[in-house]
Amino acid sequence: MMDILDRRRLLITQTNPDVTTDYVVSIDSRIKQSGNNSIIIKICYVPDELILSKSSLPGYFESIAHEKFPSLEYAGVVLLRDFSNELIPRWLLITLSQPFNVDGFSQLHEVLLQDHQPNWSNSQLLSSYGL
Repeated sequence: MMDILDRRRLLITQTNPDVTTDYVVSIDSRIKQSGNNSIIIKICYVPDELILSKSSLPGYFESIAHEKFPSLEYAGVVLLRDFSNELIPRWLLITLSQPFNVDGFSQLHEVLLQDHQPNWSNSQLLSSYGL
């Protein structure tokens, strides 16, 4: 298991080009874990002072793929805390989806976590994005 600070250092940020405008950044990724398990991760955020350097994501997601989480919910909380801590976004939504089979039936386990800065609200932006 990677140290929390080392893992978070993998999330490299840069200056937001326009802090006066609310806009949504969306990133999707699929990480493979041991065996045939995979997790689909979607990160949506409204930046404040910082944006994420997308070149940092492969290293970060690789470190997450090697973690042994007791549940998808636990993994979601880890991602939410990491991204909240490093980006300090105005608003953040993390969605994790994991397909699985039970008795030959395909199922989907999905976890949705959200965080935002106190007093931030832009329901028009989020609703236009389908949130």
